Amino acid sequence: MASAELASGRSAGRFFVKQGEGAGGAPCREKAFLDGTALFLHEHPVLRKSTTFRARYLNALGYFVKKYADGDARAQAVFNVYLQAFQGSGAPSSSNSNVLDDTKKLMGLGFSGILPTTYRYSFFLDVLFIVCYDNPALARTIFSEVMDLSPKMRSEKAQTLFEFLYHRGDGASIPRTQMPRTQIRRQLVCWAQNRAFSAKPLRTVLITAGMSSGKSTLINALIGKKISRTQNDACTAKIHYIYNKPYEDGFSGEWESVLDMNADEETLMTYDSESSVPYLGVYTYFRSSLSHEYKWCFVDTPGVNSALDRDHEQLSRNAIENGDYDLVLYVLNAENIGTADDRKHLEYVHQHVPEEKVVFVINKLDRYKQGEDCIDKTVGGVRDDLLEIGFQSPTLCPLSAYAALLAKKSLLNDPMNEDEHDDLRLLIRKLRKQDQTLSRFYPPSSPPSSEGTLPFWADGKNGRKRSGTLSKVLEEECRSLLCDSGLSGLEAVLSGNLNGDEGMDCGI
Repeated sequence: MASAELASGRSAGRFFVKQGEGAGGAPCREKAFLDGTALFLHEHPVLRKSTTFRARYLNALGYFVKKYADGDARAQAVFNVYLQAFQGSGAPSSSNSNVLDDTKKLMGLGFSGILPTTYRYSFFLDVLFIVCYDNPALARTIFSEVMDLSPKMRSEKAQTLFEFLYHRGDGASIPRTQMPRTQIRRQLVCWAQNRAFSAKPLRTVLITAGMSSGKSTLINALIGKKISRTQNDACTAKIHYIYNKPYEDGFSGEWESVLDMNADEETLMTYDSESSVPYLGVYTYFRSSLSHEYKWCFVDTPGVNSALDRDHEQLSRNAIENGDYDLVLYVLNAENIGTADDRKHLEYVHQHVPEEKVVFVINKLDRYKQGEDCIDKTVGGVRDDLLEIGFQSPTLCPLSAYAALLAKKSLLNDPMNEDEHDDLRLLIRKLRKQDQTLSRFYPPSSPPSSEGTLPFWADGKNGRKRSGTLSKVLEEECRSLLCDSGLSGLEAVLSGNLNGDEGMDCGI
């Protein structure tokens, strides 16, 4: 990596970290972990072939991975996903797999008897995606080698395909008359989506709070899936950098001590006790109404008033003082407003973050009881406290992150236990009441756009097939709950406030 890139901290929309850099830096030292790509294994044509054919296909892929990407963390991680997808969950990783043992011998046959001509263009796409997605010079070398090994590939169409991938792959389409093979059309669409996504500017939101504010639940609600741990303890011991993808590919990546492009929920919820790195990188598709004009990164920091580890506060402060972010999302617990720890941290944020970059979330308002608690009084009291600290016109966003998360889970038919189903019904009724609904604190333009009857991230058009059937009544109730909970309004604030738009003050 060039020293100039290291000095700047960012290059081409990616984060980089200096050796020994602390929590304010990027989540990984590997060049291409977070390169804006989603995998295109969904409906891959080779998945329909026999086990023997898939093994031969993997052998051929493995030849190029070993020859051109040996030691490349991203290439190895993506190839491991291919191994698992083509061979099953019990497949070994590339580091110890026998599937690569005889690749040279196989490739010496020039593809004869290995891959039918029909699948050579698909193979070509896979090689380039795994080994040199963002390296046109290396791709050109590999292109020449593939053409030499596979003389039956029509050079004109192969050249057209190559030019599309690296020079017109930002949304342009190949004319049907020049389409190499119809079965790669899905792969080409995915490639174009990746290229268009990688060109978008990155927007980073740093999230800070005290313990038990519901910060992890809020992050899960914004993303629309379980990524951050939600236990009522000092669960965030590291800085989490959570990046989105251009479309849902069914995979979540994690980087801590090693890069895993197919991390399951258990992996995402567990820290590597052997790793001394103070940060963790996560890479997944956001089921959210956040603006599609940007790539997004949420920076999840430890709770600042952890009784178990006072180092958490210093980690958070380092991230605030040294991090490169567009907004700070400060999460307050509505059930415990005005604590000394919160006051101390609010004063710190006021001293170190420009006010126009700060959004205050008042969370857990769904726990207020009618006749005993007053949401308006709480919002007004928070405003007064912030004015006293020195904020001039604070942006306040009342919220029920838990209600929003349940609404998204229901819309996507994600597994829910009996208590969650009961809570969902209760919160639908509760938050639609005039004095309980939180949508009234936000501009009318806050509700998310939708395609058909579902939000765009839940319509099944992004590589995810919805299971089960959601009744029309419950569907509409859940869509309304996204607004009533305040989440739609918050997503609008995060999207609009980035450019300093006027009229984003959501407090009363």
